[in-house]
Amino acid sequence: MQRNVFRQAAGAGCEVEFHCNLLSFVTRARHVPTRLQPTLFAVTFALPVKPYDAFISYNQAADGPLAAALAHALTRFARPWYKLRAKRVFLDKTSMSADPALRGAIERSLGKSQWLVVLACPASAASPWVNGEVAWWIAHRPLAKLIVVRSGGDIVWDKASGHDFDWARSSALPPALRGVYREEPLWVDALAARAAKKMSLAEPAFRDAFLNIAAPIHGIAKDELWSLERTEWRKRIGAAAVAVVLVLFFAWGAYVQNEVSRERSENIPSIQLGARALAVLPRDADLAAKIALAGVARRPSGVAAAALREAVAALAGPTAPQRSLAVANALDIAFSRDGERLAVLSRDGSVAIFGSASGQMSARLTPARPLVAHAIGWSEMSDTLAVAADDGVWLWSSASAAAPRHIAAASPVRRIAFAPNAPERLAMGHDDGSWRVVDVNGNARPKPALVAHDGGISAIAISTDGTRVATGGRHGDAALWQIGSGQLLARWAAPNSDAADPVVSVDFNRSGDSPLAKWMLLIAQHSGLVRVADAGFAADKAPMPAPRATPLPTISTPPLAAARFAHSGRCVAQVPARGGVDVHEGFGFGRLFQLSGESAGEAQAFASAHSSRYAVLRDGVVDLYWQPLCGDAEAVCQYAEPVLRTPMSEDDKRRQLPPSNPGERFQPPGEHCSRLIARLLGDWR
Repeated sequence: MQRNVFRQAAGAGCEVEFHCNLLSFVTRARHVPTRLQPTLFAVTFALPVKPYDAFISYNQAADGPLAAALAHALTRFARPWYKLRAKRVFLDKTSMSADPALRGAIERSLGKSQWLVVLACPASAASPWVNGEVAWWIAHRPLAKLIVVRSGGDIVWDKASGHDFDWARSSALPPALRGVYREEPLWVDALAARAAKKMSLAEPAFRDAFLNIAAPIHGIAKDELWSLERTEWRKRIGAAAVAVVLVLFFAWGAYVQNEVSRERSENIPSIQLGARALAVLPRDADLAAKIALAGVARRPSGVAAAALREAVAALAGPTAPQRSLAVANALDIAFSRDGERLAVLSRDGSVAIFGSASGQMSARLTPARPLVAHAIGWSEMSDTLAVAADDGVWLWSSASAAAPRHIAAASPVRRIAFAPNAPERLAMGHDDGSWRVVDVNGNARPKPALVAHDGGISAIAISTDGTRVATGGRHGDAALWQIGSGQLLARWAAPNSDAADPVVSVDFNRSGDSPLAKWMLLIAQHSGLVRVADAGFAADKAPMPAPRATPLPTISTPPLAAARFAHSGRCVAQVPARGGVDVHEGFGFGRLFQLSGESAGEAQAFASAHSSRYAVLRDGVVDLYWQPLCGDAEAVCQYAEPVLRTPMSEDDKRRQLPPSNPGERFQPPGEHCSRLIARLLGDWR
């Protein structure tokens, strides 16, 4: 019954493979009700389909493999990368049933084909199907669109008459071609291709016969067709490579997303312990530290490490200086790149260099004549020291006793800053409000100074990559500049227009792994206001007005002498004019620790180093500190070892710590944290 329905539907118009496959599915699917089949048939026939480029007429028993190989090659050869097939080919083995009731459908397929390819051999000459297809084509389509391909037998032109084939000797031609041609046509000899071991384009005989067939179908010459295939092949390879890259990219993205999700799920116990420690901290700092340490033992997440940092800071109290250095007429200070040495600038331009740990002076650099000095800078990538003075900048090498080099300036240099990752670049802020960047090695011609602020520059800094300069003015405004072009990228107005509120510090964060990204710019005012702004926008998209500067919590009593990012990038130090230095973590709203000092004098300068060292200059006295609480969890554990003395009680473990999960994965802590965990928490995991 279903077969009869399919036959009737095919006879009514199933002339293309797409329609036939849909009709076959509809009639054979058990879940499609019979009453819906006519509607589905109508929808199927209404779907648009493309015509065939070629119709291959052949005898299946004699030329089935050759016809299939030709159809496959026509489909794939010179195929654009964005198409599924190069040409649509009708082949009754794959497109139609051999049922005689389908003759009408075959004729409709012939009518929708551009070319007829006849595989001529004795078997096809005797086939009524092949003869009928050729006869229909001659009656309805151009004879020039018919390609004869000899796959067996003989094809001989009657040279005596010159108007037809020699039918006595031509055994391969179907009778429908008798008397059709008035002059000898071009036909393709595929005998060698049929005899080839493998019918593919890798075989020269098959390739030659195929190109003779495909060239007129593509409408170009044979040699041009081969060149087209090479061109499209390269495009397909390129498209495949792009597809592979995209697949790998999305696979990598999925993997990363999965890892992030897994890490977040594994971080949950650590985060929960950190949150619990912060809740316990106000009433019991010692217990809070041990709970946070348990979170670090699970996985040193940000919350657990922050809770441990705050608990240890609460237990340790204010940080006293390790030692104090008395230097007459001291004006400014700077650490070496490793933090093991400290340079102290005096007002006459002389520089004393001390060991940070020992406090012993190791060298003194004295200019040939007294200077009117203002500031000192020490390159983070070399041993170059720079002193800003009224007559320019003086450069020393701390590793040698050579005479200093001099960079002259028309206006007194008030502030200087080295580029963190470009040791040859030095920014100079002048008393007349201008700035410029010079090459301290003298390899580049100095550019003219650019006016930045009215009233003079009070602070200057260079970004981590050495491409941008931030300046602060005595009238309270701050600006961001592109070094190469001198372009003004952004300007932040003074917060108090009616009062004298100079910018005391501008500073770029040097750590991209910290809660404050490396492009964060800190702007500190004398009035106590400390703000951070994003300075990482593209130069060609400089925002107007400037990006918003977010105020940080005010935890120091104004006025401020300075404010800086700690070298770890995790903390911000606020230096009041009088009193201890207050250090808070990122955008935290409370003080993490305080650097106390015995001197009651007014703060003049502040410096920090990678090795968790800090220095504060007050009235000729330099206080040196070592405080690693702004470092990573391992540094905090090292600092906490003498602070946390008693192990956690078993009762506190049962009440405060979750039971261990045998299947949970742990991220091993460092040496100091592992030792502290073993001593305070025992075998708890």
